[in-house]
Amino acid sequence: MQPLGNRWQPVQVRLDGCMVILPGETLKSLRQVRFQLELMALRQSRVLSTLQVDGTEVDLSQTGEERPFRSVQAHTVSLGTLRDQITRTALRQAGSIHARAMALVSLVLINEWPVSCRQARIVVGKLRTLGALLGFFRDVSADPQGSPDPDVIARFQSEARMLLDQWSGLEIDNNNLALSDWLEYNVVPWSSNVATTLQKMC
Repeated sequence: MQPLGNRWQPVQVRLDGCMVILPGETLKSLRQVRFQLELMALRQSRVLSTLQVDGTEVDLSQTGEERPFRSVQAHTVSLGTLRDQITRTALRQAGSIHARAMALVSLVLINEWPVSCRQARIVVGKLRTLGALLGFFRDVSADPQGSPDPDVIARFQSEARMLLDQWSGLEIDNNNLALSDWLEYNVVPWSSNVATTLQKMC
């Protein structure tokens, strides 16, 4: 039950369309409702994908704020499905990094530094995103069939951080030649290795 003014209203909780019965105390906190739904999903090797509160979808990372509510609906995806989605997204990102870095190898040599720097920042943003995706991949990959050695993904993550550290130095140096070399000899082969590894899983 959930207080609404001076009255108590029933709270409806559904998981993948099925009504869920939760302890009364749990229903007083959205955070607790979500926690219980996550536990139920994990018992079935699934994870929450969407969460709706009173008919409005909420960000799964922003459910800490408590407020009155009457209904909660959650949907899940299997860990395998989530892993496949992350793999495909990471593969596209790696391919995008590779293609853009290849194109910039020569372009940064003929452009002024401010232009080259702006172009390189796009690659850097994609590197950060791919690094995060690789982290998510490790979280949902419990050694499934066809999954690469976790150490390989960990190495890719470490190398992504190293590339970002190198970029921090390049951004200060304002050296177009060094930027071109970084793209050609560091970013291009790294993104190619990541893409090749992920491609084997698709």
